[in-house]
Amino acid sequence: QSTWGRILMDLHYRVFAQGLDVATVVLVCEDLLTQPFRKLTMSTNCFGDEGVRLIAEVLQSDKCSLLDLELPANDIGDEGLRYIAIAMQSPNCKLEHLGLANNEIISEEGARHIANALQSKNFLRSLDLSINAIGAAGVRHLSIALQSVHCGLESLWLEGSDFIDSDLQSIFAAIQTDNCRLRLLGLAHNSLSSEGVRCIALALQSGKCSLTQLNLNHNHIDDLGAREIASAIQTGQSALVSLNLAANRLTIYGVSSLVRVL
Repeated sequence: QSTWGRILMDLHYRVFAQGLDVATVVLVCEDLLTQPFRKLTMSTNCFGDEGVRLIAEVLQSDKCSLLDLELPANDIGDEGLRYIAIAMQSPNCKLEHLGLANNEIISEEGARHIANALQSKNFLRSLDLSINAIGAAGVRHLSIALQSVHCGLESLWLEGSDFIDSDLQSIFAAIQTDNCRLRLLGLAHNSLSSEGVRCIALALQSGKCSLTQLNLNHNHIDDLGAREIASAIQTGQSALVSLNLAANRLTIYGVSSLVRVL
């Protein structure tokens, strides 16, 4: 164990110190090239895009075994996502999960970089862009990627970004297309209303939507939204098995409509 702190266990490389800079990332990258770690977690640091550039270079090496990369709250911006997108398209990169939540400054451009990579041959199955600033335009880029034959994304988190119904219309359309493989969609801590839920319900009953888990807690959904979801489930066309509507505006009437279809 070094002075900056790390845990090496079960092929999970977890850096538990905070406020680390690029110099520490250099040391981490050296370890990633010499040991078969499957997961790297580094959160709440200040290495930014330059640190990500170093990690992205490692991802392109045939000596790197990483499948899971968690980099929340590290001051990573759009340029950092460009580096990761380039790495994702390398034949040596086997990354399956990418966690970039709470970087806050990732915008539409960063989402576009990742979306472009998802439309090329890649292994990514899970993506977390919660608590960032990708906006409706960034969501549209991701929605286009979800419809690509090369995109194998199965889990997507876009939580805590203050999205309203209109911001997510492209996602609601994408999840009912033939090529979309999404099974988990996390939209918690946004500003969705029952109108947005109506669009989700239409997708669920389309017969093409693969969603099995839907997280909508901490939005502005009322009883009407609950009834829309209940009606979609009742059609028998929905694959949904897990639904989180906690901390919304439901009364006993909305809850009852859901209970009746369980």
